[in-house]
Amino acid sequence: MTNKELVAAGHALAKAQGADAPLTEIAKLVSDLATRLNVMTVRANVLALENRTLKSNLMYWDDQDPEAPYDSPKAIADDRSFDFGIEFEVQVAARMPNLTYRVSALSEYSCEIELVDGALPVTPATDAILNAVRAEGVEMYANNIAHRVSYRAIDRNYEDDARRFAAQLSADAAK
Repeated sequence: MTNKELVAAGHALAKAQGADAPLTEIAKLVSDLATRLNVMTVRANVLALENRTLKSNLMYWDDQDPEAPYDSPKAIADDRSFDFGIEFEVQVAARMPNLTYRVSALSEYSCEIELVDGALPVTPATDAILNAVRAEGVEMYANNIAHRVSYRAIDRNYEDDARRFAAQLSADAAK
């Protein structure tokens, strides 16, 4: 069950709530909702930490003096002793090691390069959330196939492939 389906089930159960609603069904749904909320809270906290870390690696340059990097725009304003209301432009770049690229193919109309040394920042929390969103999209595609009026055997193969792919994306998101 996806988060969206779980939320819908929770709302449906709340609407249908009556004296004859089985408590075990309610308890299971509340438990599932609490577990999913906890997982999403943990993911959000990890994502926020990843985001803060990436932002803390930014460097700023005063567009009037591009030779000296600063830790923040405030440091530029402090250094230049700006008066109240003064606006200034800042160039921004990440404080990461240099990346070394090599031209790997060249033609009259295009150039291809390859990374030789260095690496882009690793963002596992962002990757996990994106995989979860992708999995939900693939599940929606599979559901769309399953609900076609003219459902054929070949559609069943596509639906199965889509569900396997969504399961793999979900597994990758859980890592």
